[in-house]
This record gives sequence, C-alpha cells and structure tokens, in this order.
Amino acid sequence: MKPKILFCLVALFCLINGQANAQSDVQIKGTVLAGSSLTPLEGVVVTLKGTSNQVLTDSSGTFRMEIPTTNGTLVLTYIGLQTKEVAI
Repeated sequence: MKPKILFCLVALFCLINGQANAQSDVQIKGTVLAGSSLTPLEGVVVTLKGTSNQVLTDSSGTFRMEIPTTNGTLVLTYIGLQTKEVAI
C-alpha cells in the first residue's frame, strides 16, 4: 500500500515570455514539497496532463516548464507516493 503523503505545490508562478499573444508559451515554475513535513522532493516527474511535456524537480524540489497556455493540470508523480494533480 502506498503511503498517503500528498504533494504540496508551493509558489507556482506564471511568467509570460515575450508578447502576450495566442502563440506565446508561458513559463511556469514551482516547488514540490512532501506533505506536512514540507521537505523538498527531488526527482518528482511533473507532467502537463494530456501531453508528453514533462520535467523533473531538482535537489531543492523546484522545476520550470514551458507550456502553451495558462490553463491545464500538472500531474506530479514520485515513486512510493500518491500521484497528485494540480490545476494551473
């Protein structure tokens, strides 16, 4: 049985690169922390749901990702922990 530790996504910021038009990508960044301990999690797979766009968190639990829109859902996956979906 997998532990029921939930991911906590902190400091999700949307930064618009270049001009604000329909073809501009948006850069998002955030930090993934473990449940109530708030320990940064390294190696979490962060995926934009419905795409193959994914990145890994670094040693401080942070990630950056280019996405085509400010709408969507991030899927956070880590071995041994429950998968978490976070709306952008």
